[in-house]
Amino acid sequence: MMKTENKELNSFWNLGMKSGGLIVIAARPGMGESSFLLSIGNQISKHHKTQLISLDTSIKYLKHKNISDSILIDDTPGINLDRLSEIILQNKPELVLIDYLQLMDDNREDLLKELKNIAVKFNICVIVISSIGREPEYRPDKRPIINDLTSVGNIFNSDNISYIDNLTFFYRDNYYNRDSQKPNTIELFQYDNGEMITIELNWPSFM
Repeated sequence: MMKTENKELNSFWNLGMKSGGLIVIAARPGMGESSFLLSIGNQISKHHKTQLISLDTSIKYLKHKNISDSILIDDTPGINLDRLSEIILQNKPELVLIDYLQLMDDNREDLLKELKNIAVKFNICVIVISSIGREPEYRPDKRPIINDLTSVGNIFNSDNISYIDNLTFFYRDNYYNRDSQKPNTIELFQYDNGEMITIELNWPSFM
């Protein structure tokens, strides 16, 4: 079982932070989820070989984000599942981070299933970011819900969501509200039988 430096997050992700596990972090673009993913990578790479597939950001830019030298980075645009498998075979990571799902060049209907298959086949943990459509922008409560995922193409449906060990929504109230009561807080939440389970992390100290 892999661990971050935050016990609450480790417990929250207990089903996914393992070999064969698939975690999806879903958020509106620009929310800070990429920086959060890099922070996770920096922490876990201290003890586990970590590979970052950066489809949205160049290596040159990442070097300015205080990313650990211990993280292997591939910023080849439009990586598909076959190329991902080749990278894993070559570098033999224990953790693969993908930023982000919609930029992978594959059949979207099978993407989650195939990522789960890769995690199991290579005995690794995969954490991937997914964007969310604009629906939260039009609600008083901007926190995303599962139905928001259906607006970003045909990646998510009731069948392929079942391949995800932890579907985690990422939210930062300060992104929308300048007068937020929690300006330095990020919220991570999951839905379990309709109930929202939430943890809060301190944004500056976690990053």
